Amino acid sequence: MDTTLGPTIHWGYGVPEDVDAFRLFKLLLLHPDDLEPGLWKHFLARTQLSSAEREQMRIVVSLPASWPDTILATMKDILVQAGIIGSRHGHNLQFVREPQAAALAMIYDAEVSGFLKAGDIVIVCDCGGATIDCITQQVISISPLRMRDIVPCEGRFSRIAMMESGFIELLKEKMAGIPGIRGAADIPGVELQQMAEKVWQKKIVKNFTGTEKYNVEIPRVLLCGQQDERADSESEAKGEPYLHFMFRN
Repeated sequence: MDTTLGPTIHWGYGVPEDVDAFRLFKLLLLHPDDLEPGLWKHFLARTQLSSAEREQMRIVVSLPASWPDTILATMKDILVQAGIIGSRHGHNLQFVREPQAAALAMIYDAEVSGFLKAGDIVIVCDCGGATIDCITQQVISISPLRMRDIVPCEGRFSRIAMMESGFIELLKEKMAGIPGIRGAADIPGVELQQMAEKVWQKKIVKNFTGTEKYNVEIPRVLLCGQQDERADSESEAKGEPYLHFMFRN
């Protein structure tokens, strides 16, 4: 928490690298009392909505594509217990699958920039901490915005960590062809994990559009023999602790 300009909670990729943070934390709503009523009261206090505005509010809850429809009743009970919706007035509640919500958000941005047009196909792959959801939709019209599903929502309990493991294997493959780099079997797993976190999580995942090339920093600890000593002296002379190369497909 940063208190320089008042209490600020950093979340996800917004967390500074030099602070301790809670990791592997996920809000799991399994029981009706898992969502604290104080959360909704805090939201209403911050928004300062009038009674009339509250009556007109539409509440949209996103769910993973892989969750069965039977979970909807449980989620509604959770929202009632938390005071977010009334037990008899659920007309302002709407459920949407997460890849559908992601597609709508992305298309809205594209609509503003004039990027999309009627007939375009939109494929969304939502890789989260526990599930990977996909959907394919076609834009019917831009104004008003109308879409139809070509491939319905599908999801699996796969986790983005599996994609990160694939990136680590790619690191091993790329470094295998560079003279002076340790063999894959001799590279400490923690070093590969740190490289993946620095490049995959904080650069590629956040900014990927399919056109970028990324520099990957190779720690000197991964160099071996005479190359290691030369790299140390050259890096120290330049004030740089890492060697650099670029991945190209």
